[in-house]
Amino acid sequence: MYLLNGNKININRPYNSAVKSYPHLLPQEWRDELGVTEVPDPIPPDPEKFTWLENADGTFTTTAIPLAQIKKRRLRGFRDQMRALFDEAYDLLDVTLVLSGQAAAGPTTKMKADIKALTDAFATARTAVNAATTADGVLAVSIVVPIL
Repeated sequence: MYLLNGNKININRPYNSAVKSYPHLLPQEWRDELGVTEVPDPIPPDPEKFTWLENADGTFTTTAIPLAQIKKRRLRGFRDQMRALFDEAYDLLDVTLVLSGQAAAGPTTKMKADIKALTDAFATARTAVNAATTADGVLAVSIVVPIL
């Protein structure tokens, strides 16, 4: 990251000072003439735990995401993961046949067992997420994915 007068500058764009215009891709001698300094890029905060705004000087103003919202997002991700697994294993016709009672006993039993496995895995993860008292604790929870 490059700074000029304490503000972030893009050296790949033209720059106009009060005295002179500089084209894009400022070569090193022009950067030295202007007083542009190179500093390491700051590491943005974890988006799972913080929202942030980048300041003109390249630093971040961060706000912690409330724990309840982190839990909600984590559980939504687990739920979506379990739904995707179910959708990969069964199509709408399979589900329609089972619900209408037209499916054979084998597929019905298998689907019910798979649904139970998915809901049990989600329930276990939900219990762990709800028991967590910190954002790191919530993010450390993983879900045991059943094989369908």
